[in-house]
Amino acid sequence: MKIALIFTSLYLDKNWATLPVENEHMGVIPPLSLAYVAAICERAGHQVIIIDTIAERLTLDAVTKRLEDFSPDILGFTLTTYGFHQNLKYMRDLRKRINRPVIVGGWHLSLYPRESLTHQEIDYGVLDEGDVTIPELLNALEHKLPLVEVKGIAFRTPDGKVIVTEHRQPTQDIDSFPFPALHLLKNELYHNILSHRKNFTAMISALGCPFRCAFCDLKTKVFRQRSAKSFVDEIEIARHRFGVKDIDIHDSSFTVNRGRVMAICEDIIKRKLDVSFTIRTRADCVDKEVLRLLSEAGCSTIMYGIESGSPQILKLLHKGSDLEHIREVVQWTKKLGMKSLGFFMIGSPTETIQDVENTIRFSQSLDLDYVRFSRVTAVPNTELYDMYLKTVDKDYWAEYTLNPDNVGDLPMVQTNITDNEAYYYVKKAYISYYFRPSYLLKAVLRMRSWLEFTNSFKAGVDLLFSRHKK
Repeated sequence: MKIALIFTSLYLDKNWATLPVENEHMGVIPPLSLAYVAAICERAGHQVIIIDTIAERLTLDAVTKRLEDFSPDILGFTLTTYGFHQNLKYMRDLRKRINRPVIVGGWHLSLYPRESLTHQEIDYGVLDEGDVTIPELLNALEHKLPLVEVKGIAFRTPDGKVIVTEHRQPTQDIDSFPFPALHLLKNELYHNILSHRKNFTAMISALGCPFRCAFCDLKTKVFRQRSAKSFVDEIEIARHRFGVKDIDIHDSSFTVNRGRVMAICEDIIKRKLDVSFTIRTRADCVDKEVLRLLSEAGCSTIMYGIESGSPQILKLLHKGSDLEHIREVVQWTKKLGMKSLGFFMIGSPTETIQDVENTIRFSQSLDLDYVRFSRVTAVPNTELYDMYLKTVDKDYWAEYTLNPDNVGDLPMVQTNITDNEAYYYVKKAYISYYFRPSYLLKAVLRMRSWLEFTNSFKAGVDLLFSRHKK
């Protein structure tokens, strides 16, 4: 079969966790999930294209023309929670021009399959991971086999009834996954705000997370890691076959397994791959030796999930972090020549304005190269959302999936901080951090190019004049 996978707008419907201006300047990230789906389909013998409407800046007319030339049997999309209805609208408009069956995947659909398939734009849903389910679904469609025998899908019967089949157990050996289909992407188009070498791509070396942070849904997914060899093999292929020199590793905590991360770094060094990479982790998951080896292997930036400057809030969020240890780790990172970024959140349960001010001051005391502040949002399948559900009589995200016009914005959970106050303090945190004279001087001195300067300048101007209200 011929499969066209389409990556559409990242516009957010509502309940933004970050300022809209921030999303506009974060860069263009490759659609990693669709690249994996493409590789899975190709391995099963299907012909696949990926159309990245964002990176290629494609109009609906241009996408239509490309689909007419390819003549697919199936259209595939991934849907996120925040952009669910915006992407539905795109699918609706596209199907008026190219009417093909649509398969959709994504974590939101996995949580709300019945609500999602009330929308006629979606014909079939793939629940959870698709490495086994997608080939089985395509085989059933191609040979007109009973769909009820395919685990891990949702579909509608001819009379409109939504059927959700038994969930499939996740594959334990994720080394068995094919590498993402980078040959179907225009890799030279991708970059993020931290990347400085072409070509750029994103990768994952693990799925799920072993930690239990109250705000995160990754804890509900089985934690599995690829072997060091498998991951470095992928890096080597990306480097030599696709010219990738800069990689954003999207694992939630890349360094959680000390032995594995050291093996990865040692293998990168041994193979002389000459790549730069960015990782995400926690301050309590690194030590000096791990940081030294990361730096030698090419790690340029470490993003630390710090979240708050209040020990009480950190305890409530199950972060288990020590503020002084965080400070020490950031200093180690800087001394070893790597940049650091800190993630912070505003609006946690029980948080007060004084707590927020303390977090802003703490962030400024760390000498981080970058910060990201966001509003706390109770996303589905998290402890925060469970706390919210105890105070109401209906599932907000289920209602939102059915019709966003029937619900307002998701309230803050167990805090007196209002939505507008949270957005106000997110913007205040950014401005007070990035527009300090000492920071501006350091930022200008470390600029590597005129392009980096102009991009940073434009982002700063947009931030200053952006509205914090939605």
